[in-house]
Formats: sequence, structure tokens, C-alpha cells
Amino acid sequence: MGLTIFDFVDVLKVDIEGAERFLFKDTRWIKRVGLLAIEFHGDSRQQSGFDEVMRHSGRVVIDGSHTVYALRI
Repeated sequence: MGLTIFDFVDVLKVDIEGAERFLFKDTRWIKRVGLLAIEFHGDSRQQSGFDEVMRHSGRVVIDGSHTVYALRI
């Protein structure tokens, strides 16, 4: 695996203008994030499989008005 700068991140805010659909192809990083706050663009939430990935990683998903939050439980 590549260079690791942080062992754990408390809060990760993601706003990558539609590239969210690529972010969840490799999900090993998710276990190192406490709270994920992500802005989806277009249909990238569905394309990324976000909701299924979050269910499998034991997270609660909360839909905000503009941002979706995924909390570790």
C-alpha cells in the first residue's frame, strides 16, 4: 500500500464535482474515517453505490439539505 500520512481522520468533507462515482471503487479507506460528509452531483450517489457501501461498513446515513453524512456506529 502507498504512503500513509494519517492513521485516522475524524471528519472528511468531500466535494469533488461528480467524481464521487469513482471514490467508492476501493473502500479500504472508509474504516479510517469517523464522519464522512459528501456532496453528490447528478446521479453520482447511485453510480457510486454509496448507500450499499455505507450499509456494509456499518454506517448510518443522514440526508442533509445539500450534504449527505455517514456516521460510524
